[in-house]
Amino acid sequence: MNLYSISHREASSEEVERDRLFKVFVIGLPRSGTSLMTKIVKTLGVNIIATSESKKEKLDEQYKKQFGEYHPNEGGFYEITESPLAHFLEIIDRPYSGCKMIIPVMDVRFELLKLAPCKVIMMWRDPKEIKESQEAFYSVESDEAYLRTALVTQKKALEDSNIDHWIVDYRKLVTDPYREIYSVSDFILSNKGYKDAVNLVNPEKYRFRKDALCTS
Repeated sequence: MNLYSISHREASSEEVERDRLFKVFVIGLPRSGTSLMTKIVKTLGVNIIATSESKKEKLDEQYKKQFGEYHPNEGGFYEITESPLAHFLEIIDRPYSGCKMIIPVMDVRFELLKLAPCKVIMMWRDPKEIKESQEAFYSVESDEAYLRTALVTQKKALEDSNIDHWIVDYRKLVTDPYREIYSVSDFILSNKGYKDAVNLVNPEKYRFRKDALCTS
């Protein structure tokens, strides 16, 4: 069954681009900037589907106890945490919609990327930075080699499947948000929210920079 048929819309590639009939997905490893990018594309006009923010107040209280004044995801996580199939079907049937997915994106979720016209934004962050951030947040040991392999493998899967994608380097996003968000905006054919999206980026939230980490 081709799930895209439920959209009841057969369109040429030109119509897909012109009318923004494609879907937008943000993918990446935990602690690589996926939440920030998801909020950015939402601000740029994409109909982001998420359920995690329904418990934001409770989570904010939990993080305050755990981290004090520092909040690991102050803007929210924007994840689908319940009824994933129903929400994926909603995305397929709704123009210019999408969601965030955590790497590895495979099996049913990867098929979702292939069955309907879509644009994928993949977040890329130095594996050492991701490792340090994950260990601070989850309080468990993280494997830098696995993180590096996961990034490379996912990127190759996108390329091999000819899925339209754009790689965003987290460091560049934080240090030059004007340029990076302009590129994202152009990639997803956004016509709104650029300045507001840029204002979402706070360089002070960029912790665990590789050049500041101990290399011993």
